[in-house]
Amino acid sequence: PSSRCGAVLEQQLQQFLQERELLKAQVAEVTECLKKAQLERDAYAQQLKTERARWQQQLLKMAGEIEIFKMEKRQDAIKIEKLKGSLAHLQNHLAEPPIPKPPAGHSDLEKKLKTEIKYLRDELREQQRLQEAKMRLLEQEVRLREQEERLLEQEGLQEQEEELMCCPPGETALLPIPPEVGSPGLLPGLDKIVPARGMEAPSNRGRDSGVPFLNTAGAGAQEEQAWLCEQLQKQQGCCQHQAHPVASALREPEAAAAATGTRRDRGCGETQRALQGAIDKLQVSESWQGS
Repeated sequence: PSSRCGAVLEQQLQQFLQERELLKAQVAEVTECLKKAQLERDAYAQQLKTERARWQQQLLKMAGEIEIFKMEKRQDAIKIEKLKGSLAHLQNHLAEPPIPKPPAGHSDLEKKLKTEIKYLRDELREQQRLQEAKMRLLEQEVRLREQEERLLEQEGLQEQEEELMCCPPGETALLPIPPEVGSPGLLPGLDKIVPARGMEAPSNRGRDSGVPFLNTAGAGAQEEQAWLCEQLQKQQGCCQHQAHPVASALREPEAAAAATGTRRDRGCGETQRALQGAIDKLQVSESWQGS
């Protein structure tokens, strides 16, 4: 009986030693997984810090550009007020009795002036539309930056929930309890739970699906903004090019007025009509500045 008991004790001792070796191997494996998870967490936290700093810098740049546009708008309003004063002064000097209808010989010049003034008005409306579209694009880019920042924060919370769901009930006690979101001293993106043995790395499904969409939208907005800027420069060039024929056409009646008194009356009438067209153009600009 004593030999049998000794054999049983020996067998139990061997079994205990095997179980202890198995537990040591499991502890070593869990420790390795813990170190790997900590390294991944640190790398992801550093990446989030870098992206946050980059987006904040871009937001500051966009805010500065918006302030510049507002300042230019105020300067344009001041210039328009000065032009209105100059036109009022010219109207007082050119105030004369009603001028008879010019003969048919000047109908071509009058048509040309009307055509040029209409073209300038169309160009002014086009510039107004491009300027408004440019401001809308700037505001849209700012909103996209804010949405992307919120999406990054939501991804961090979603990954925490997925890690908690993946932890077995027996191993959650080994994991540190994460502090609440928004608690003092906790940086966004660092409040992650360290996965236990057998857990997978955090999933980047939300990041892969959300960030490319926002990047694509931002790139499209930047392309449209560049196109609008190019169109605005072209329109300004066309306006400057068209201003020379109108100026020369306005000078022709003045030269004719110096020759004879009758031609002077007709030239003053055409000049007054051209000034009236310029007043209408300034009124359109004023309504745009007010909006």
